[in-house]
Amino acid sequence: MNAKLAQDPATASSIILTTVTDVVGFFSFLGIAALFAPLLRQSLA
Repeated sequence: MNAKLAQDPATASSIILTTVTDVVGFFSFLGIAALFAPLLRQSLA
């Protein structure tokens, strides 16, 4: 398919790689925040 469009496969896959990296980073950030949320609540009380 990329041969018909004359597009480099590395360029075509960069959007997919960037999206996967962003999604993994976002959910790992939320996971770490969820782990530390009870600790924050205890220290503020």
